[in-house]
Amino acid sequence: TPRFSFITWVAMKERLSTGDRMQKWNGSANIACVLCQEPVETLRHLFFECSYSEQIWRGLMRGVMEEQYTADWGRLLRLITRDLSWGKVKAFTIKYMFQLAVHSIWCERNKRRHGEEPCPAEILSKRMDKTMRNKFTILQRKRDKDLEGGMRFWFSTR
Repeated sequence: TPRFSFITWVAMKERLSTGDRMQKWNGSANIACVLCQEPVETLRHLFFECSYSEQIWRGLMRGVMEEQYTADWGRLLRLITRDLSWGKVKAFTIKYMFQLAVHSIWCERNKRRHGEEPCPAEILSKRMDKTMRNKFTILQRKRDKDLEGGMRFWFSTR
């Protein structure tokens, strides 16, 4: 999904305006994490050291990644960008959910920064689960042979 991949690309280039980056531009900026109140919001904190984002990531991905599960940004990037022995369905699921998580958490962070009502982690997690299921439904309707077992795989990890 283009909007997911764009925000993820910006995050991977470490160009998102997180608290630590905003402090460089404006010394009086509020640099605390609006998701968990940690004093300094960094990219690594936001994805997925923050208790809010880690709860979402763990809930959605622990069953998918199994023994390779991690919430460490650097390790996740290495796992996702290397061609591991994952099957096509598992690789797609991990990469798509990574992009969806980065986008969703970034949007929630921005909403809170701008005074909007916070969304509990459980609700955001359910929305992301629904988005993943919708993606697999679309792929099924397109008769994508490489990812035809996606929905079954997703449900097996729940």
